[in-house]
Amino acid sequence: MQAAIRAGWFHLDYGRLLLLLLLLALFIGGREVDVWLLVAAGLWGVGRLCVAAAFPLLRLQLRLTRPAVFAHEWVRAEGHISNPTWWPLPWVEVETRQPEALAGGLRRVEWLPGGAVRPLTVSWFAERRGVYRLGRLCLRGGDWFGLQRTEREVSPFRELVVYPAARMLQVAADLRRLPEGPRRDPISPFLDDVPAGVRPYRTGDAQRDIAWRATAHRGTLQVRELPPVRERTTCILVDLDHSAWFPPTKDARVEEAISLAASLLCDARLSTRPLALGTWAALRTYDGAGSAHDLPPRALWLAPRGGEPGRRALLRLLAAVHPGEAPSFSEMLRAFGPKVPWGAQSLWVLARDTPAIHALAASWQSRGHPVTLLCLERREGARAQRIGGHTLRVWEVRRDGDFIFR
Repeated sequence: MQAAIRAGWFHLDYGRLLLLLLLLALFIGGREVDVWLLVAAGLWGVGRLCVAAAFPLLRLQLRLTRPAVFAHEWVRAEGHISNPTWWPLPWVEVETRQPEALAGGLRRVEWLPGGAVRPLTVSWFAERRGVYRLGRLCLRGGDWFGLQRTEREVSPFRELVVYPAARMLQVAADLRRLPEGPRRDPISPFLDDVPAGVRPYRTGDAQRDIAWRATAHRGTLQVRELPPVRERTTCILVDLDHSAWFPPTKDARVEEAISLAASLLCDARLSTRPLALGTWAALRTYDGAGSAHDLPPRALWLAPRGGEPGRRALLRLLAAVHPGEAPSFSEMLRAFGPKVPWGAQSLWVLARDTPAIHALAASWQSRGHPVTLLCLERREGARAQRIGGHTLRVWEVRRDGDFIFR
């Protein structure tokens, strides 16, 4: 970036202007007229002329260093403000205006000689998820004495996407009391239900995983090996219906469900496979003034896609969704059922499991869709049961900094 914008062969800065006014006052002044009075009158008149000629032509540019961030992160914009004329501006105040969900901003006063360029750096703190339009700035200017003031808005809008907060996913160990002492069973929602083979027994392996036929055949203890889930696609379905959550904390629980879905999308155990996302909600965006614009609630489905671009598209959908009244989770699943590829693993993020949800999960598993339930309020049924040739796992998720599966 150049330090100045050339606007002819002469640049009128403050020092040159003051020298010019002094010489003019000495030339026309005398005993009857005070020289400094002429200088002050000249500064006032030239200041008004400079503001009228240069202020409307100010140029401002801003560029976001990152177009997308996660909630509770800082985002920065870099740019400059320039005066392309040779008229000096006594002072220019730059103030940013942003939605309430973004803290920070900029308020600074600059002296802009003719042809000057001043760098600008603006920082915002993303407090809540959403899709925002940034870049609404207010420019104020005036003469040296502050007797004349003018103001205008500049809006070099840039879209900023604030993803939901992504947290670590931890599986709490199941502590069981056995005759030989306590034993931890390493169960995970990211393990496959069908064993891929056997391996020799190691200390700490669960007794239920011992392959007795292979042990009798080989003469040593053998354990079934459960690899990570092998389905080609994972579909995450999120229940955002307000009526499905307990009233005192339903808004916070719905936000936790969105954050859990974002955490699943960012988990390394799922990042190598195509991911799909489905929910029923409205889409909300914020303009430069912070006003919200909603689309009508409807079924939102993003087909399976892989790689980093696909993951960012799914996160952007979670950033824009606005929960509200929606059909029941069972009705939503019936709408999304035909869109789920055969054999895809399904992760259902919901408030709690019910007999109706269990029956629907059984019908999905009978069609070849392994289902895992992630309940944010409570788990009412057993943690695992055999349905449709697969094990239906039901996990109760608690957030204590990270998401803990129990």
